[in-house]
Amino acid sequence: MKPPETIRVLSYVCDGRVGARPELAEAIRAGIADGADVVSAQGNGMDAGPYYLGAGETGAPPTPANFEAAVWGAKTAGIPFVMSLGGRGGSDKQLEAYLKVFDEMARDKGRPIRAAVISGEVGKEFLRGKLDSGVAMPRLSPTPRLSEWLTRAEVDEAEVIQAQMGPEPIMAALKAYDEGEIDGVLTGRALDSGIHMAYPLHRGFPVATAGHMAKIIECGSMCCDPPNPFSAVMAEISRSGDISVWPALTKYRCTVKSVASHAVYERENPHEERNPGGVLDVSEAEYAQVDDRSVRVSGAAWLPTPYAVKLEGVRSLGHETAVLAVTNDPTLVAGVDAYVAHIVSEATDYVVTSGIAAAGTFKIVVHVIGAGVLPTGPADARRPSEVGLLVRVVAPTPEASLYIASTVRVRLQMSDYPGRTTTAGNLAFPLQKVFMEQGETHVFNIWHLLPLVDPTEPFPFNVIEFPRPTR
Repeated sequence: MKPPETIRVLSYVCDGRVGARPELAEAIRAGIADGADVVSAQGNGMDAGPYYLGAGETGAPPTPANFEAAVWGAKTAGIPFVMSLGGRGGSDKQLEAYLKVFDEMARDKGRPIRAAVISGEVGKEFLRGKLDSGVAMPRLSPTPRLSEWLTRAEVDEAEVIQAQMGPEPIMAALKAYDEGEIDGVLTGRALDSGIHMAYPLHRGFPVATAGHMAKIIECGSMCCDPPNPFSAVMAEISRSGDISVWPALTKYRCTVKSVASHAVYERENPHEERNPGGVLDVSEAEYAQVDDRSVRVSGAAWLPTPYAVKLEGVRSLGHETAVLAVTNDPTLVAGVDAYVAHIVSEATDYVVTSGIAAAGTFKIVVHVIGAGVLPTGPADARRPSEVGLLVRVVAPTPEASLYIASTVRVRLQMSDYPGRTTTAGNLAFPLQKVFMEQGETHVFNIWHLLPLVDPTEPFPFNVIEFPRPTR
């Protein structure tokens, strides 16, 4: 069969923050009717930090409405779907929460869904084996919190470790689609643009073209004007290197500014996008308005580099309790930094001497909110009229965390400070629940690169038919 000269990719965001949006389903149906060759959707990320990965929570729960139009529409049109899943992460536990939605959809429809499912988790034994064989894994960020090179100790203490797979494991799974074995591909943690690169690369399109297109549409219709996370966008790429981008719904538009802006989104160097096997160079890219709604793009280059994927691992710090207080007492506001330092020191000493927790096993942090954002003007005018005090206590157990937070709260409200004319009550607690349980809190202890000779090595796929048998 002759390879196609062009491919159309329909892209949207399918994680839980979108929720049930009727317009999204309308946009997906419109894109499929407009000749999409694949439906690709990005549905996980680490923007919210380490907590969700460590806790195995997805954030906002996935909803069937996010997937029904895409899955059933793709099956009816005879095209594949490719989706990363997991919400605020991509671990197996988070992926499973999304796979249950596919069980629900298939069960309710009375129609099976067959998909290649690719885990994004990386086993500790796999990483230990790599380390033992001499594979060096450098950190991605020069912070003292991370070791310069990944160690066995960090692997051992991590609760969850996942890797951001590139397009190659998805391309391997798409061979099963060509053979009629599956309807689409579902992954755990994956490179945002890799989800959209996979099908064009599988069909033999240039990597620079596929990579630039994928970078533009990785967040769906966020490349539209105005940015819109709740709809879908179309992109067409050609073997000559041209890319066209337009919204799936006619009431929206893409502009040179909106498309170029997203092409330089989330990167330190606006001209370079570092990928597992190369650098996408857009320094010579050109953008042209074709009509009121669409933009043509060309000129990206691909600079090959040794293949490596990002590892993301978290360890537990303990259990956290938070307290929010506010004050507009001008005397306290003027000396708030010294006051907070005194309270933390006093509370720490009390916790240790009373045996609530041993020194070094807990942490008290107070964020002074508002004091750092001051207007210009005379010294008196530069003082904020009100500041917030966000207390965060991390301790080995929930009980210790709550007790320490209560200790800090009492001292914040009752302790003396220079110039105070009352005995207490100079703080207010604006939330109904003074003590806010944050549960077990986590920190990134792995943020390193894993070099790979075979990009698919840590990412085998399993063909699963939904609904899965109930246990």
